[in-house]
Amino acid sequence: MCNATRAERCSTYHAGVTPDDEVFLTQLHQALELKDFGPEDPRYVDLEQYPAAVGPDAVKYLRRAIMRTTEGSVFFLSGLRGAGKSTQLRRLQNDLNTTGFAAVRLDAEDYLNLRQPIDVVEFLFFLVGGISDAIDAADWLPTAGPTLRAWQRLREWLAALPERVTLTPSASVGAGIDIPGMAKADLNLKAEIRKDESFVASLREFLEGRLSALVRVANDLVGELVDELRATWERTGREWLGLVVLVDSLDHIRGADFLTIRQSLVDLFDKQSGSIILDRARTVFTVPPYVQIDYGVVRHITNVKVAERNRDPFPDGIAALREVLARRTPDRNLLRLFPDEESLTSLIKSSGGNLRDLFRLVIEVEIQAESLPVSAATIPAAEQSVRNGLLPISDDEMAVLIRVATEQVAPLRSQADWAELSGLYERHLILGYPNGETWYDIHPLIADHVKPPTG
Repeated sequence: MCNATRAERCSTYHAGVTPDDEVFLTQLHQALELKDFGPEDPRYVDLEQYPAAVGPDAVKYLRRAIMRTTEGSVFFLSGLRGAGKSTQLRRLQNDLNTTGFAAVRLDAEDYLNLRQPIDVVEFLFFLVGGISDAIDAADWLPTAGPTLRAWQRLREWLAALPERVTLTPSASVGAGIDIPGMAKADLNLKAEIRKDESFVASLREFLEGRLSALVRVANDLVGELVDELRATWERTGREWLGLVVLVDSLDHIRGADFLTIRQSLVDLFDKQSGSIILDRARTVFTVPPYVQIDYGVVRHITNVKVAERNRDPFPDGIAALREVLARRTPDRNLLRLFPDEESLTSLIKSSGGNLRDLFRLVIEVEIQAESLPVSAATIPAAEQSVRNGLLPISDDEMAVLIRVATEQVAPLRSQADWAELSGLYERHLILGYPNGETWYDIHPLIADHVKPPTG
């Protein structure tokens, strides 16, 4: 009977796993689940030390561009999901905050329903409210309440607008606010925008034709915060360079009507770009590659190159990801889990250089561990488990993947092809790599399933 510790209780289910082993595996599992920590964390690995494996240093060049531009400038960090955009954004935030900027990072998933098409109206509310939330959390201003003030000011502005009552096709009069729930004193505007689709629909309808007024209010509120921040910086003798807003997770859109949601994001940065660029801040957006940008400064992040185009191992990329795993492993002892370096290298190569899939593979290895180090058979078993999550592949998808595998390009014949490609990117079936110009390949775990028909 075992009743001493959690580790000892767990180890009763794995005869070959000791209590100390269970502690090791638990700590490793939890470290692999951690996301998006920045350079201040000892587990962080600066992948830019491996330029041949990750391409040009996107953060370095973005930082230079931000330093040399003025308020109202816009920047983009583009790349596939799992390539590390969020981690690089945290690195950029850290760099900017140490050089005189006030850099805030906003996670779109905390404010917007990314399962529904995104409109410029709720996007502006998200930007203003998110900026004030972040400033409040950083405790940069001596007086409390910038968050409350911004959301409250937005609510008061809405409440002061007249209801739209149409008399003729070209005329309307005011008769009080008509947005459901706005009359409630305890209305949480931030929460309603995030969770209530009917509220968002009513908000859009109510503000139809009033976008220019909303843009002015948004810029006025952000401008007030910038002025307060600058005054605080100067009182404390710090150099003030400006506010930088880093907007993350816009590539996390998903849902049954993905194509419509994707198009709304494309339209936001194309047709509505003039409305979402803040006059008193520099703004950085992370975007998926299917959002084509022809303005501002754009930098790209790819997956880590762990194999050459001929699929031979690429030592620099493998070394980079070995270091990533070592930093998350207790005592950096990877060979406590893996039977040998060859097995570890094989698993890294099987990830395709996608950080999320690498962590999924290692988690699967430690879950299947019956003893430490694991048996050689555990590695292919873990790979098969992750592979099952990438399958099945439809006939239409197969045709695209065959072309990627043979030509190593993203087969974009027209903008309509993004509909199909975006789904393959989201599932990591297509991965991108640096080599001067980005080239593409299929995920190594599905290579045996993607073959041209014979005969």
